[in-house]
Formats: sequence, structure tokens, C-alpha cells
Amino acid sequence: MDETNNAINAADNTETQIKEDGDNTFLSTEPQSHINVTIKNYKLDNGISSKFFENNALFGVTGPLGKGLGLSPKSKGVHMMFSAGTGILPYLDTVAKMLLQQCNALKPGDEKFHDDFKLVMFVGFQSRKDAIALSILEGLQHIVKTLQVPNKFRLFFRFSDQKSPRWNTDFIKKQLEIYQKETIAKIYVCGPPLLEE
Repeated sequence: MDETNNAINAADNTETQIKEDGDNTFLSTEPQSHINVTIKNYKLDNGISSKFFENNALFGVTGPLGKGLGLSPKSKGVHMMFSAGTGILPYLDTVAKMLLQQCNALKPGDEKFHDDFKLVMFVGFQSRKDAIALSILEGLQHIVKTLQVPNKFRLFFRFSDQKSPRWNTDFIKKQLEIYQKETIAKIYVCGPPLLEE
């Protein structure tokens, strides 16, 4: 049995339901009556993710609750996002919203990011083949360059199979120095345990 089915079966044994939606609800700005959950099992001793795959596991969802990453139409400044592997997933709704906004494809009445909102993403994957949402990320990068607003979205990749240097403490300090000149509003980090050290 694969990890996804195992997670779904664990959910079926509780009052929690995991629903499969093929309608791209992550792009929706409408209130939802359910949440979609994706969990990667890192299979680490005492790791939290492995607990989701134990039989009859019961989990609750607690705060902070709300839309997204605490972003609003008033959010300004540089928002830096560091991710590796599946750590990109929490950020995809932000990237999709920026993509829709840059293409003037938001529905009338949808909230827009502030004109002074900037997103800088550092995204790591094992290889281009293993990359998640590569076409969305590179698509937004292409659009902001075409519209001549490249500072709205800056994207930096690291692929392990290309022997790129690791993003160590010195690298991160240098990036913070660079973007502090533009006022860093928030920094987000999501990925495997090694990234979050």
C-alpha cells in the first residue's frame, strides 16, 4: 500500500475525511468547507510525519487558522520563501495568485496583492525531473520579465544533482543583507528537517 492510500485509510478510520478535488481549488478565493491535506512520510525515528501513517491515528487541526500565510492586500515589502522538495506546497497558492494577478485573470472583486508586494523564492529539488510545479514557477518568472516588473517575483533554484552549493548559513546571511535594503516583511521556511536547521 503506498503512503497516500495509507494516509487516506487512516483518515477513513476517524471522522476526518480527505477529499480529492480535481478542480484546482487551491486557485479558488471562495471559502471552502473542507481542507486538502498532503503529507510526506520522511520515515525518521520520532518524526512527526510518520505518525500520520500509523493505523487509527487521530489528528486535529488547530491554529493559526485563516487564509494562506497571513498575507492580505495590505501586505508590502519583500516576502522571502525558502523551500525544498514538498516544502514548496504551502507556497503554491501564493504563486498561483500572483500568476493570475500578473495576467489580469483574477475574478472581479478578488483581492489583489499590494503594488509594493514582492516575492523572492529559493526553491531546492533533487533534480529538475523531481521538481514540483516547475512550470508554474518558471511561468510566473517569465511573465514578470515580459511585463518588465522582474522585482515582483524573483526565483532561485538549487538542484542537488547539479552539485550546486548548499544553502548554508553564510548564503542565507548574504541573501538577507541583499533584500533587507528593500524591507523584508516576512520570511518563510518549509522543507525537510535538514533545510529547517
